[in-house]
Amino acid sequence: MPVVRGTYFVMASFERLAPGLTDVEMTRRLVEERGVAAIPPSVFYARPPGALPWLRFAFCKRDETLALAAQRLAREASGA
Repeated sequence: MPVVRGTYFVMASFERLAPGLTDVEMTRRLVEERGVAAIPPSVFYARPPGALPWLRFAFCKRDETLALAAQRLAREASGA
């Protein structure tokens, strides 16, 4: 069996940016306010194990798309 050398996803914490929001609420906020899509990890559970202050991002995208998402997320982090 081959050794896996990569993935198409990264998990990132949003706990310091938006304490108290659920992963679903934060996902909606990013889509509506910044135009950046993420996957809330709670959707992978029949019964989520409590607070999940993480989002799953796919990075199997064109470089231009990733650069634009990074700019939009940087505005989110700065509060602009």
